[in-house]
Amino acid sequence: MSRSREVAIAGRVAGMPRTATAVALVGLVALALAILVGCGAASQTPQWQLLGQADGHTILSLARDPFNTQGIYAGATGGVVYRAIAGKTLTPQPGAGLPANADVTALVPDPRTSGLVYAATTRGLYVTTDNGDTWRARGSGLPPADALTTLVFAPKLTALFAGDAAHGVYRSLDAGNTWTAVPQGLPANVGIDALLWQESAGRLFAAVHGGALYASSDDGQHWVRSDTSLPSGVQALAALPRLGSGGSGGSGETLYAGTSAGIYTSVDGGARWSAVAGPGAPRGGILALAVSADLPGALYAGTSGASGTVYRSADGGRAWQVIAPGLSHAITSILTLKTTDGREMVYTGAGQLAVYPPISTDQGGPVTLLVDGLVLGLLLVLVVYIWWKQRQRVLDFEREAARRAAGKRAERLDGGIPPIMGSNGYRPLPNGRGPDFPGPRSPGARRSRPRRGERGGDGDANPPRP
Repeated sequence: MSRSREVAIAGRVAGMPRTATAVALVGLVALALAILVGCGAASQTPQWQLLGQADGHTILSLARDPFNTQGIYAGATGGVVYRAIAGKTLTPQPGAGLPANADVTALVPDPRTSGLVYAATTRGLYVTTDNGDTWRARGSGLPPADALTTLVFAPKLTALFAGDAAHGVYRSLDAGNTWTAVPQGLPANVGIDALLWQESAGRLFAAVHGGALYASSDDGQHWVRSDTSLPSGVQALAALPRLGSGGSGGSGETLYAGTSAGIYTSVDGGARWSAVAGPGAPRGGILALAVSADLPGALYAGTSGASGTVYRSADGGRAWQVIAPGLSHAITSILTLKTTDGREMVYTGAGQLAVYPPISTDQGGPVTLLVDGLVLGLLLVLVVYIWWKQRQRVLDFEREAARRAAGKRAERLDGGIPPIMGSNGYRPLPNGRGPDFPGPRSPGARRSRPRRGERGGDGDANPPRP
C-alpha cells in the first residue's frame, strides 16, 4: 500500500471522531439554550406556589392577624388551623386542641385583643387566646349538634354573628361566650351560606342556603329580602368603597355577591342587583370573594370546579384578569396583603394553601438567576469534558496511524517488502543486494562477459577466435 493511500485512510479515520465531536457540541449548545430559554420563560410567568405538604387537609378559610400585618391564619379540614408569615413561611405550622372531626369553616381574629381568634367549625365555636397554639370550646346558646358555616365581627356593635347550617343566624355580644338566635324575618330552620357586615351602613346580610339574600339594619333583630334580580344560591359576599371616574374613592359602597351564575353587584345597598359583564369577568360558580385592605378598588374572586381560578380586578369589577395558572382545586377562600418590602401577595385555599407570587422563585430574582447560572455552568463543564474525550480519541487514532505507517516503512527497509526504486534511481535485483548493485540494464551489464584475450573471473584466458 502506498504512503499516500495510508495517509488518506488515516485522515478519514481521524476525521470520524472530529465529526462526532462537532455534532455533540452543537447538540449540547442547543440543549443549553433550550434549558435557559425555558428557565427564562418560567421565571417570567410564575405559577401559584403550594405551601407545606399535601397532608390530606383542605384549606377552607383564611384570616389576617390585625396585630401582625404579616400574620396569616388558615383553617382546614380535620381540626387544623395553620399559621404563616406572609412572604416568608413555606411550611405553615398547625396548632392543637381542635377536634379531629371539626372542619374550620371560618376564622375571625378579634381586633380588640391580641392573640384572640374565633373559629367557626362543624363542631361548634372554638377560641384561642395564644395566636392558635391551643384552642378550647366556647359558645353557650349555640345548637350543640349543629355546624357553624360562617362567622363575622361587627366593630360598631362589638358583636359576633354566626351562620348555622340548619338554624339561621346567632349573635354574641360578649366575645362569643353566650349566643342568642336572631331569626325574625328569616325562613325557619334554614342554613346560612354567607354573612356580610357592612360597617359603613351598619347593615348585616345573610345568604340562605339555596335561597334568597336577606338584610338587617337593626343588628339582626329583623330581616327583609334584598335580592331583586339576584340568582339564588349566593356563596360569597363582599363590599368595596365605590371608585370615582378617576380611580379615587367615591361616596357609598358597592356590594358584590358570588353566585352559581357568576358575580353580581349592587350600588343601592342591596335593593337591586346586576350581573358583572366586564372584560374577562369570571363565569360559572363563585365560591370566594375578597377585597384588598392595602389597594383601593382591588377585588378578587375564586371559582368552583375541579380546577379553580383566581381572578383580580383593579377597578372594582369593571375589568378582570386571571392572576396565574397552577391551581387544581376549587377556590374556597382568598386573602390579600402587602409584605414589608411593598409586594402585594395573594393567598388562597385551593386544596393546600397557595401563594402568588411565589416565595421561593422570587419572580426571576437572585434565586432564579443562581439556578440559571448553575445549569449553564454544568452544561459548559459537560461540553468541555466531551470535547476533551473526543480530542483524546483523535490523538489516539493519529498515533495509531503513525505507528502503523512507521512499521510498514521499517518492513521495507528490512527487506520484507523491497522498495520500488533505490536511492540512486536503479531497480534492485531480485536477490535483494541493494540499489547500488548494477541492474541488468546498467552500462556495466554490457561488459558482464570478458573480452576475447582477457581473463575471466576464474583466471583462465579466453583464447581468441581463429
